[in-house]
Amino acid sequence: MCICSNAYGVHIVNEEQAYSPYLSYYVSSMPFRKFIYPFAQGSTRFNLCKADFEKASITLPSLYNQKRIHSVLSSVTMKISTEKTMLEQYVTQRQHLLRQMFI
Repeated sequence: MCICSNAYGVHIVNEEQAYSPYLSYYVSSMPFRKFIYPFAQGSTRFNLCKADFEKASITLPSLYNQKRIHSVLSSVTMKISTEKTMLEQYVTQRQHLLRQMFI
């Protein structure tokens, strides 16, 4: 499936083998980057040859495990987001208290 002249998307043919929310985490992972690196061409900006990439075989966990992994990763992502928000609020509160202390 062509998205634009130099970018391609992944079309999941069998949804019983691949869970798309899991794949979104997987393609951002270091193991996937290491897997895809041999197919990359270029020095400053890497490109993938569609024909080479189509020949590649990607092994995925079972659909059940993909859903479990996605659930855990999604929960961790939400937790990190919550912690970042709390940290920002603590920094704001600290700045406010320091300003009040030196008035």
